[in-house]
Amino acid sequence: MLLFNLLKVAWDGRHVANTAHLAALVHARPARHSWFVRSRERALIQRLPAARDAFVMTLTGYELLVDTDSLLRGVLESAYEVRVMLVNPIGAGLRRRVESLPPDVTLLTFHREIEASVASLAELRKRGKRVTLKFYDHEPFWKVVVLGEHVWVQHCHAGFSVREQPEYVFSLRHHNPREGFFVPFYTHFLNQWNEHVHPEYDFDSNELVYRDATGNERKRTPLGVPVNGTPTAAEVQGRRAA
Repeated sequence: MLLFNLLKVAWDGRHVANTAHLAALVHARPARHSWFVRSRERALIQRLPAARDAFVMTLTGYELLVDTDSLLRGVLESAYEVRVMLVNPIGAGLRRRVESLPPDVTLLTFHREIEASVASLAELRKRGKRVTLKFYDHEPFWKVVVLGEHVWVQHCHAGFSVREQPEYVFSLRHHNPREGFFVPFYTHFLNQWNEHVHPEYDFDSNELVYRDATGNERKRTPLGVPVNGTPTAAEVQGRRAA
């Protein structure tokens, strides 16, 4: 009986390992994780080669770009080109997101985090990094961070903070890119990035630049939150009225 149980455990373990290998899953962090799980993720990040490009699609970006506890912050800052997509601070998607969360989380909470993230990206630009920022209006569904040949993924479940969601790390399978989830999530980011409906942020004017399908500028609107002292449209109108 003991031998049978040992064989079953070994078989189940091999099956789990083969499944993880097929999915190209190299790390998984549960919602409630211990210091040991976090140390494993830190060790994984330290083994990664320097990434020239970093692609991010998230909500406010605060937990990645500003929070001192962010494990990926240093890797993002060391990349030469950084492409980031954040939720529009005045879009309908963000309002629906806030309505699904506890009452202590407000629009102002997200606005302050977005303001800090934009300021952090502006500092990277001053250091000579190639930084491009876009905003999307729809309700967030995936948080995706692509660094070189690895992608970090979390589901933006309605009613729960992303920090409360499990996180998965997938790697690129060179011998067969069709295996695993790296390519699907990387492609998902590129598809969203290339959609012309998502405006690009002008760091100099604090405006969102909308373009048509051919890339020509169509209109500009204020971001909606102040960044580095730049007033919002409402503040400008208030000053003029005064």
